Amino acid sequence: INMGEEIKQWYQRRVRVSNSFIFQCSDGVFIDGKHNGVSGMFYKSCSEKHRLGPYMTCDTSWLKLSNLRNPLACGQIVNNGGSKNANVCYCEIDIDLRCVPLRQRSFIPNVLNSEPSSFLRLVVLVATKDINMGEEILSSYFSIV
Repeated sequence: INMGEEIKQWYQRRVRVSNSFIFQCSDGVFIDGKHNGVSGMFYKSCSEKHRLGPYMTCDTSWLKLSNLRNPLACGQIVNNGGSKNANVCYCEIDIDLRCVPLRQRSFIPNVLNSEPSSFLRLVVLVATKDINMGEEILSSYFSIV
């Protein structure tokens, strides 16, 4: 959502305080991974705003945590294992949307809350050791690669 500055500041103050799903990137960009409440409504609103005709420019299936279009969009439900038990770490990447075919954008689990840009920030999980089938994915909330 291209929010006015006043609304944007209110959202950042109000939602961040009560939201453990906010991830702050190394450059200060915030990614909100909460699927419900105000966060979910903002995400849904942004997804509709940036829709290109019949094409969705992001994945909204993760908002319901069931029937995921992209099964890799699970970062918001990874628990903290601390530095000793973590088997994944976070890696910040910016993808150039000009290189992503329009029909493939519906698999991207992020959307901008501002005017469209050619780049979109993602935080991906990278395995730091072998993860066996059925093993819980755990991160250290403070690890960024």
